[in-house]
Amino acid sequence: MELVVVDNGSTDGTREVVESMHFGWGAPRHEVEPEPGVSHARNRAIRVGRGDVLLWTDDDVRVPVDWIPRMIDPINRGDCDAVAGGVRLAAGRARHWMGTCTRAWFASSETLDPQRPGRLIGANMAFHRRVLDAARGFDTVLGPGGLGMGEETLFSYQIERAGYRIASAFDVVVDHVFDPGRLCPAGLASIACSMGRSEAYIAHHWHGAGARHCDSMIFDARLRLLYWKARSRLQSAVPPGLMERRLQALARVHYWQFLKLIRSTPRKYHTPTQAAGRPCVQHPADAASSAMQANRRSVS
Repeated sequence: MELVVVDNGSTDGTREVVESMHFGWGAPRHEVEPEPGVSHARNRAIRVGRGDVLLWTDDDVRVPVDWIPRMIDPINRGDCDAVAGGVRLAAGRARHWMGTCTRAWFASSETLDPQRPGRLIGANMAFHRRVLDAARGFDTVLGPGGLGMGEETLFSYQIERAGYRIASAFDVVVDHVFDPGRLCPAGLASIACSMGRSEAYIAHHWHGAGARHCDSMIFDARLRLLYWKARSRLQSAVPPGLMERRLQALARVHYWQFLKLIRSTPRKYHTPTQAAGRPCVQHPADAASSAMQANRRSVS
């Protein structure tokens, strides 16, 4: 067993902390990835890691004491090729206005189907190295440091299309202790932008989404955003659901704007079927429906 800590542009004492640690099975390895971005860091770990089963988490996550064996045992038994673990928002991070969609933006696994999870979440995932035959790594355009999100989602699509099995271990839960500053208005707007642009990238390059009516869809998305902004201003206190709809509308604007921007670029991935061009960023009810459809397509 080995522990690899990829240092991706830290300005604190990360190296010193890592090098001061020691476990019964050895010391962790400190690896530097100079190219900024989570996908670059993960790809570095893939290159330098020596194990067959790769278990992943992030720097703002707390894991349970039995995390390692419970996440990797299904792969070692041959039950699956990858495991999607549980992720919940740490105490004090959830807000009363958050719906399931917004919590998913902060990596909550609650919307995923235990029988057919459909995708991995980087804060708590494991996979066997053999799946890299289908996906050589994480798309460096996506994820924090890139467009902001979606790198694990696209990775999951690639390995499932190749026939690899993703199982769930949602009873193995990690706590996501993200920076509360991300919940300020500017932080939430940035996340909505990242979600919209990342979904548009995946829609174009993976699903082959059409983009013939981008201008009309951008206009429609902006009208929706203005509507929810006006509703927010008329409320003395923001009720549950209203803030989520406003953020979803903002993500929708960025989705269509970015899809228009990239619609003429060559697609990076082979897409045997063309998507209908419907945005992946939708209002909560539509998003839940899309999630159910995606889960039905996943490999059990």
